[in-house]
Amino acid sequence: LGELLSGLPRMAVALSGGLDSRFLCHAALASGCDVLALHAAGPHVPPDESTAARHWARERGLRLLDVAYAPLALPEVATNSRERCYACKRGLLAALRRALAAAGEADRVLCDGGNADDLHAFRPGLRAVAEAGVRSPLALAGLDKNAIRALARATGLEHPDQAARPCLLTRLAYGMRPQA
Repeated sequence: LGELLSGLPRMAVALSGGLDSRFLCHAALASGCDVLALHAAGPHVPPDESTAARHWARERGLRLLDVAYAPLALPEVATNSRERCYACKRGLLAALRRALAAAGEADRVLCDGGNADDLHAFRPGLRAVAEAGVRSPLALAGLDKNAIRALARATGLEHPDQAARPCLLTRLAYGMRPQA
């Protein structure tokens, strides 16, 4: 992971506030990378999760850009189609890139906290990640959730056993329309 990160000195990390994206930021800072965190807030993210992500970044002196994102405006998400995750992730990554450009940071390498376990699960959003050229250093380093938890614990990252917090939209059956 250190080798991968050393090749990305100016990076932007999509910070959800979950363990994987927090660990990626933590490891990048420890590796001496210039890290900018991007947090997307919207109706699909509980407000307390956004508050926690902002607080975590602030405590570390990690520069954070808040990005407003409203996935319910996307037809695939509004109708809760089988393409919802792909469409949502594609829209999210475009919003993150626009935020980087508006901040004069478009040259940063956009990374996410995808890990090796994600590569073996049903993750329609991975297609959007690949299409957008987003890098997933944890997955590229072969780190699965157990390894990330162990490394987080060993390097002093708080809450290494943080429970997964999947997107609220994935809790609805396909075809069941979400309400804002």
